[in-house]
Amino acid sequence: MGSFGRAVKILLVVIAGLGVACTATKQATHYPATTQLPPLANDSLRAIFHYTEALKTSLFEGDTAKVRSELRKALEYDSLHAPSLYEMAQSYIDSPVEGLPYARKAVAQDSTNVIYKGLLARYLTLSGEYSDATRVYEQLVREEPRNVLNHRMLAALYDQERQPFSAIAVLDSAEVKLGRVEELSYYKRELLMRVGLYDRGEAESKKLIEEYPYDYRNYLMLAELYANQNRNDSLTLATYNKALEIDSMAVPTLRSKAAWHQRKGHQRDYLSTIRRIIEHPEVDLEFKNQLYTEATSSVDFYRNNFWQINGIVSSFMLLYPDNEEVIDHYTTHLIRSGEVEQAIEIYKGYAERHPESLETYYNIIDGERYLEHADSMMYYTNKAVALFPDNPDLYMRRGFYWSELGALDRAIDDYELAMKHAPTDSVRSVVVGTIGDLYYQEGNTKKAYKHYRKALKIFDKNVAVLNNYAYYLCENGGDLDEAFEMSVKACELEPSNATYLDTKGWILYRQGRYEEAKPIILQAVSLDKTGSTELLMHYGDVLYALGEEFMAGVYWRRALSGGHDPAEVNERLKLLE
Repeated sequence: MGSFGRAVKILLVVIAGLGVACTATKQATHYPATTQLPPLANDSLRAIFHYTEALKTSLFEGDTAKVRSELRKALEYDSLHAPSLYEMAQSYIDSPVEGLPYARKAVAQDSTNVIYKGLLARYLTLSGEYSDATRVYEQLVREEPRNVLNHRMLAALYDQERQPFSAIAVLDSAEVKLGRVEELSYYKRELLMRVGLYDRGEAESKKLIEEYPYDYRNYLMLAELYANQNRNDSLTLATYNKALEIDSMAVPTLRSKAAWHQRKGHQRDYLSTIRRIIEHPEVDLEFKNQLYTEATSSVDFYRNNFWQINGIVSSFMLLYPDNEEVIDHYTTHLIRSGEVEQAIEIYKGYAERHPESLETYYNIIDGERYLEHADSMMYYTNKAVALFPDNPDLYMRRGFYWSELGALDRAIDDYELAMKHAPTDSVRSVVVGTIGDLYYQEGNTKKAYKHYRKALKIFDKNVAVLNNYAYYLCENGGDLDEAFEMSVKACELEPSNATYLDTKGWILYRQGRYEEAKPIILQAVSLDKTGSTELLMHYGDVLYALGEEFMAGVYWRRALSGGHDPAEVNERLKLLE
């Protein structure tokens, strides 16, 4: 938060603490309200009568609506009655923009009243009218030179208007008039550091230490000043430690010290300080999680400091054994340690206590799949499906596991269930396209093609279906023109996908358009990150068709060394004999 933001927060606290507002909430008390206006000599007296009624209503009933009603009556009789204007402004303490016009009028009627001016200045500030607020606070500083808040707010407004040196001058002047005020000194020190006047900032810090030697914040600010100047590490560290001697649990010191150690590359000290913060009972858990995540984000750093991080995360887990994010930190650490089964057991325990956590079930299922515990994986998948019957992803996961086990009929059944719960057309299209893939695996091309067409009817930009349908048509003697049209669309949607480029090039090859096929499949080979031997075989076939037999053999042999079926490769190589 910037200096001005802090100033506004201070202002709000002050406003909240002011007891002079007639609209402050009080316990309702039955008070004999005046039933009618008594005979009065003139409108001025009538205004005073309603003003007094407003004060009594505020004091004994705390009814803001009735207070305003009485004040409006007073202003009907005397629209320039300054006390009524001021009290009306005060009644809008929670809505400064609405109260501002009344505050302006009150000051216009009594420009010598510093209480009216103070309210006007606060409302101008809270309404964002900083230039006018600055002008009023300048008057208040002259008229009330011993009011600390006026000096503080005037400095903050200069700071807001990007005049930090004027703000420093205000604070210097305040010190001359009032002596050293801790709050103003803190702010001045911050400004001095921000504008690079480090010598003055250091001097200010040392003066504060002399006057307030048991306030850790003074040592903290001096340590930060040394840190910002890259002063001697021993001096900076000693100053941080002095702050911690005064208050070993001061969160601002620990946070600042941790950040300094991190910048300086003091890895062990950085992690030691983080551990103190994580074990600190007053630090917000969200910040602890954020700090731990940041500290462990680098793989190299994690590896180099594994055992120290082990101590931190173990302590973290002991403090928050039932927090999902902390559990995730701990189980991630276990998995990195190779203790996958222990991590899964912790997830299972959490799932028993918190069956509403779908993410925990995903972690269990994925972990059991990694360990190849098929029965346990399916058990927890079924359990998750029972708990979250409207979640299409769970049916799709279970369908995928069935397909891996070769139970294609069961897989299709689960994908059909996923279809019923799919939330969008794009998801429905994916599900239907996957069912088509399963039918193709069964050898039922008729049903496969039917589902591909249905998937594209639902969502015509399903790029996976466009590619697969095109390729299977090409391989099984289907309509090559239709296949090519779909392949072109797939490549337009994902122009750098090696698989989709290969399909397009292969269809061109099947059409006898070898010259067109060559650069497309070569691009696919260049973009491929999977080491696909099928791509190498296809490119070799294109080269052979173009009469480039030597290079065709090179690519076929590369496919063989990459693990392609030797029988298929050898059949091609015989063509070169």
